[in-house]
Order: sequence, then C-alpha cells, then structure tokens
Amino acid sequence: MIDDQQRARELLAQEYERDGITHVPDCIRREAMLTEMEHRAIRAITTALRAAPEVIRIPAADGLDPITVYADDLGEGRGRLTVCCYSDSWSYTAAWGAMGGSLHRFIAALNPHYLADNLLWPNAAKARKDQRRYVERIAAAVIAAFVARPQGVKDGS
Repeated sequence: MIDDQQRARELLAQEYERDGITHVPDCIRREAMLTEMEHRAIRAITTALRAAPEVIRIPAADGLDPITVYADDLGEGRGRLTVCCYSDSWSYTAAWGAMGGSLHRFIAALNPHYLADNLLWPNAAKARKDQRRYVERIAAAVIAAFVARPQGVKDGS
C-alpha cells in the first residue's frame, strides 16, 4: 500500500505526462531535484488526499445489496460514518465526538447493535423490528469490512 505522499507524487507526475512533459515525472517519482513549487504542489495534494473520506465498497452478499461506506476520520478522536445501501435506498450518517482513537479502529471494535442504533438515530426507538434487524445486518457487514481492511486505504476499492 502506498502512502498519501507517494500517491501525491504519482498524481503530480501523471499531470506532467498528460501535458507532454517527459523528463520531470521521473524526477518527481524519485524526489530528485524538485522545485519549491513542485514541493508545494506535493504537500497540497497530500493534504487533499488525507482530507478525502475513506471509501469502502462492500459487495452484495447474504441477502444484502451492495453497501458503500464513507468514513471521515476528523482527527482528535472525532469521526463520521455514512452508510448507503441500494435496496433500501437509504443513507444514514453517524458521528462520534470522543472515540479515543482513529475512526477505523473504533468501527472495527463496535458491535452491530450499537452501530445500528447510531445509524438509525434519532429514530432508533421508533424503528420497526424488521428494519432494526436489517440495519443490524448492514452494520455487521460494515464492521466486518473495517476489521478485514487495512487502515487508511482511500482508493474506493
């Protein structure tokens, strides 16, 4: 897995290649003889990559349609999770202000009932039993995806 700074260098090198400049991309990839402007561009791209939410796509399985999860680790123990599931045509967002660590580790350690409650909030108490069971199944799939996935992968796969 490449880190955000390596990815930023690769993106900048690809931009030069699209513009038909052939000698600069190799220097960027090797970090050799970069101008101050190129260093600034790499820092800006790295910052943008780190600000982008982690996207996890969970394929259809066990009677669930595909699930897309957007995980925003907001730093300082804060985070937001948006879960979209096609069959129910819904999207719910849960947020936490005091997780005590990264969002990835926090979600991986949850139980499905707690995550479902947060996704259904503020209407969790009013949810029908079948709806709650369905959201708990989705929550279990989300948690399993976080457990199985390396932390910080933002490539949308």
